[in-house]
Amino acid sequence: MNMSNLLRALLIVPLLALVLLLSGCSNSNKAEIDPADAPGGNAGKTRVKVTFGKPGSGIRQVRHFIAADGVTVEARETEFSDEHTLMEVLFTSGPAKGKVKEATETHARSKVVRTHTVYSEQQEIVSQEEYRSDAKLASTRLKLPDGTVESRLYQRDGKTLESIVLRRPDRTQETRRFQQDGTTLYSIEVLNPDSSRETTNFRKDGKRLFSVEKSTSYQNKDSTYYRQDGKTVWAKINTRNGDQREVEAYNPDGTLAQKRQLSWDGSTLDVTIYGGAPASAKFHQKWRHEGGYWWKTYSLDSVEAFGADGKTVEKLYEYFSDGRTLKQLTTNNADGTKSVKYFRLSGGTLEKEETYDAAGKVVKTEDFEDAKGIHEQVGAELSQLPDFDDPSGWGVLRD
Repeated sequence: MNMSNLLRALLIVPLLALVLLLSGCSNSNKAEIDPADAPGGNAGKTRVKVTFGKPGSGIRQVRHFIAADGVTVEARETEFSDEHTLMEVLFTSGPAKGKVKEATETHARSKVVRTHTVYSEQQEIVSQEEYRSDAKLASTRLKLPDGTVESRLYQRDGKTLESIVLRRPDRTQETRRFQQDGTTLYSIEVLNPDSSRETTNFRKDGKRLFSVEKSTSYQNKDSTYYRQDGKTVWAKINTRNGDQREVEAYNPDGTLAQKRQLSWDGSTLDVTIYGGAPASAKFHQKWRHEGGYWWKTYSLDSVEAFGADGKTVEKLYEYFSDGRTLKQLTTNNADGTKSVKYFRLSGGTLEKEETYDAAGKVVKTEDFEDAKGIHEQVGAELSQLPDFDDPSGWGVLRD
């Protein structure tokens, strides 16, 4: 061997060693492991191919289950860094080949530990089941033939229904809530595409009506409440911005008892009391807002007492700003004449009385000394804010 051949040999040997070393390093860090290529692999059966997630992807590894043809992926199992897994069975033929057919997701640290979902070829959810940590059914989801998606939520026993939600193709959503037995209705709520909703609440038997509410938001709704028979109207309440703007309250026999109307700025409250059958107005009170935001207080401004027809004002009581001391009393007579009494703020005694003829001309004036101590007796029915049997309160039972 001459010197040039020896030099070539000395140069080739280190290069060959370096190539072999790099090749070994590459195989030991391979991102894909195919057990079929390893000693003992069986190419005639389903093979498993494992890929590792990239750093920061949240995926530890994905196991691909490959059919005997060596190409078609039948299923894949993904393990995530947060210790939950996703097992997906794929369509192996047709236009949906390679898309998800069924999926089972398992969470070790969640209230719902397992979710099983079945998909159509268009990748729409056909059905879904969720299970709690005790392996009891938590909820189901099913697509009905008309395109409606039905969701069922179960109580802790995994059998008793808590609610059913129906999401229809026209974008309306109906929610049926049940009482503890899982069969007796508690309420039915229909949510429309424009975000308005109608809620029907039932009494204990799940048949008799308790209330029907139509709303555009939580603080804006019109509600009708019914008494125990589920038919007789108890009250109609119009709520705006959380305040009862308009109220119609009814007696147990269904006759109108009173109407309330709160001004938009909350500064005044009008109350009309009714009586008789058919109901006619007896008197009308106007109250001024005195204080409070959540629990408002009012002082009396004036009272109109009506005649038998429920329209003609026979007497008008007007109060000083304290809401307790009578300031002026106007009495209208059937013949068109009237009298007006004026009272003092201090002590509330009668100060003067004027008498008018039918043409509105003063025909008589009489002054009264404070010492005489003449007062006008006003009944509590007229001067006090009447009770309102409010069915919308939390303490009302649906018996």
